[in-house]
Amino acid sequence: MTYIAPSVETISELRLWPFFRRALPLLREVKQIPAGWSVHGHLVEWHDAGGWRCDCENWERYGRDQGGICKHVLAVCLRSESYRARIIKAAEEEACRSR
Repeated sequence: MTYIAPSVETISELRLWPFFRRALPLLREVKQIPAGWSVHGHLVEWHDAGGWRCDCENWERYGRDQGGICKHVLAVCLRSESYRARIIKAAEEEACRSR
């Protein structure tokens, strides 16, 4: 299964840094299951034709406006050490620029 993690530019453009911060504690909750991933009781799926889907209330209400991203989706993406390192570095740079 191939999935696409949101780029630093996408996270910045869609102002998703708060979701990133809320996703980090969820990393231990990510479990791969036959249907996709379970994250703190929510089903996260990748659809090749349509991108990410999560069954959380936030995704249902705002998922399209957020590029299909919520904290549960980010937790799945952040399981990759290399991706997590790139995003953490970008978040630190973003925090410095915001000061």
